[in-house]
Amino acid sequence: LVVCNDLRQDEIEQIEAFSGRAFDAQDVAVQVITAPGLCWTCYDKNTKEPLVVAGFTPIGATIWRSFMLASNKAWDEYGLEVTLHCRRAVKNLVKGKQNIRLETMCLASRDKAREWYPKIGLAYESTLPAYGANGETAVLYVKTQRAKEN
Repeated sequence: LVVCNDLRQDEIEQIEAFSGRAFDAQDVAVQVITAPGLCWTCYDKNTKEPLVVAGFTPIGATIWRSFMLASNKAWDEYGLEVTLHCRRAVKNLVKGKQNIRLETMCLASRDKAREWYPKIGLAYESTLPAYGANGETAVLYVKTQRAKEN
């Protein structure tokens, strides 16, 4: 809830576009807590304040969808650390897997997020017109690893 109460405006706009509802920090926090799959929280070492909640939700046998909510403080004070942690998490998800797909979606208008995804190992895959509740365009970034052919 602490993280959800300190999100960047473009993150709130994305949540509203993808859900079709007005942003409610408590509702989003409950969704994160009850999400299946792998999740984690990053804390400020000194204050123990939560800065980031993130994870990977299985949506198929070998398909995962990422989610991440980061506070303003996380980006303003710990941007490099957040990036390094996320890059490591993406690598660890696919490590040792023969066939795996990680998907990350965002609004096409989120330029900073779109610049950041390649830094953590994701590649642009496609544009999804009219994906949002009000016709917003989304984009899909992925990390895939296929079985090696003999």
